[in-house]
Amino acid sequence: MNQKLIAIKPWYRHPWPWILMAGPFIVVIAGFITPLSGGQKQ
Repeated sequence: MNQKLIAIKPWYRHPWPWILMAGPFIVVIAGFITPLSGGQKQ
């Protein structure tokens, strides 16, 4: 029998965790930017 060695990559090497974390990360950044831009005087 042939045994195939499957290299299992760590979670941070896969694209899906980063894609799923991108949405909440963008919301957090927007949460910091919104009060700063709204509170500026013209």
